[in-house]
Amino acid sequence: MPVFRSAAGKATQLAPVKFKQEKELQRFVEQNLEVLLGIRLVATEFTTGEKHGGRIDTLGSDEAGNPVILEYKWDKSDSVVNQGLFYLDWLLDHRGDFVVAAQRTKIGYPEVRRGLVAGLVMTFLRRQVGERHMRELLLGSELINAERAKEIGLVNRGVSQDDLMSEALKFAESALQGAPGALVQTKRLIDELWGRSVKQDVDLALKYHMEARESAEAREGIAAFNEKRKPKWIA
Repeated sequence: MPVFRSAAGKATQLAPVKFKQEKELQRFVEQNLEVLLGIRLVATEFTTGEKHGGRIDTLGSDEAGNPVILEYKWDKSDSVVNQGLFYLDWLLDHRGDFVVAAQRTKIGYPEVRRGLVAGLVMTFLRRQVGERHMRELLLGSELINAERAKEIGLVNRGVSQDDLMSEALKFAESALQGAPGALVQTKRLIDELWGRSVKQDVDLALKYHMEARESAEAREGIAAFNEKRKPKWIA
């Protein structure tokens, strides 16, 4: 997509910057991550540990403290889907126990307006907010603020941007006072008290997600979003 500079009422098309290698592009993005995407750099070439045995090109954190994973691909490849599922599995193993959101944060799930099914999101929403609030978020697709998110149980705290990290660290310090074995067993019991495991939920969610993603509605919804128009649904 062409990019233009506006000056004195005139637009001038900017020449694209060509990178010779993926690594060169990665260095450029990481050096300008906050300016380009509003993401704080956490680590580069991050190793996912012995269990997963993988590597993340760029690991970042958005303004709400959520993990952001960036991968750089020179060519198109079907392996991207499998790699995304690998990262999902890694995130499931490292999902947070406590969520702090900046007060100006906006949260929303617009998938149905794009002809998609928020299957993976649903896996966690049903555990966090219950069915009625989940229906509101997924079917209504409206943005909510941090105060509303706290009210329905989607986040634990809503604080100013400046206090975001200190509030999260405060909870971490409190949790670290517990016995390590007791903490692990408590987290395990919390998971096992659900009728189905997260993995079983994710497997079911992926089925619905992939079916919707290949549908005519998804093609129309995404096209409408890119073209900034209302989608033309067929009832």
